[in-house]
Amino acid sequence: MQTVPATASAPEAPRSTHSTQLSATLLGRREKRLTTGQAAAYIGVSKHTLEIWRSSQRHSIPFIKVGRLVHYNVDDLDAWLTSRTIGAGATP
Repeated sequence: MQTVPATASAPEAPRSTHSTQLSATLLGRREKRLTTGQAAAYIGVSKHTLEIWRSSQRHSIPFIKVGRLVHYNVDDLDAWLTSRTIGAGATP
């Protein structure tokens, strides 16, 4: 009687092209998300300041909250920074 070793596993089915593309797209989006500390460093303020702004709604910087985890999208931070830019041709 021949037994199969416990470490042997069935070969994985090949992933579909659509599934692989979707995974790459989602991974790309995840890489564009920053934690509160990373986002604060990105815009040049302290982590505590960004937490205060978020809780007091002093600035409307979009964020993602899932449970207790908070993340910021880099594109949203860039848009917020652009909206705060004052210079030639810009109106305060």
